[in-house]
Order: sequence, then C-alpha cells, then structure tokens
Amino acid sequence: MLEACASGKPAVTANTIGCRDIIKDGENGLVVEPRNPNDLADAIQKLLDNPILRASMGTRGRKVVEKEFSEEIIVKNTIDLYHEMIKN
Repeated sequence: MLEACASGKPAVTANTIGCRDIIKDGENGLVVEPRNPNDLADAIQKLLDNPILRASMGTRGRKVVEKEFSEEIIVKNTIDLYHEMIKN
C-alpha cells in the first residue's frame, strides 16, 4: 500500500489491520471486504472506468505518504520506540 501511494497510484485493499491504516476508502484508494471477489472486481472496475478518480486518489495517496510515512518520521518513531523500551 505504501509503495502504491508513494508512486501516486490509488490502491484497492481489503479491510484488514494495516491496510486500512494507509488506505482511506474513497480518499486515496478503495477498501473492500476480505474474501469478497465481487467487491474487489467492482472496486477495480470503478478505478478503471474513472481516470479522474484514479488521478485524484493517487495524488492524495502521495500526500499521505509524505505526511505520515516519510523516512524522517519512520526513523524518529523507531528511535522513540527504542528509547521507550530502554526505559521500561
């Protein structure tokens, strides 16, 4: 999901932990129910049929990665976690 967003592409993902933390349904991609091939096919078709929607979701996805998942943020969060673990 991060790679799709970083590349400015919308993603279709299942409503599962981790995936739904990155992909916000209707904003930077589409979220479908797990193990539901009809929902998956409908979501893919929706993106295929709408290039404007794909582009806008891709742009928003890129902004999410820049804001929440940049290298600086991930490194800082990792170091903070290590410091917290050392304290306990």
